[in-house]
Amino acid sequence: MTMNKRILLISFSLLSTFSAVAQGGPPPPDGGGGPGTVTDVPIDNHLWILVILAVVLGVLFVKLQSLRSKV
Repeated sequence: MTMNKRILLISFSLLSTFSAVAQGGPPPPDGGGGPGTVTDVPIDNHLWILVILAVVLGVLFVKLQSLRSKV
């Protein structure tokens, strides 16, 4: 993989998951969201990206390990 493709892949994965750490503003003043409620979580809709990256990383490690054992 060339350096440009790596930079593009890393940039895309970081920028596409940027909204995953975004949280909303404070609760409304009319009492919505008391101390026991959780409405904002840092990882929400883009969890599938982390799963795909984990699978790709796992496959990469297995392939590298098999190449090293053949040599």
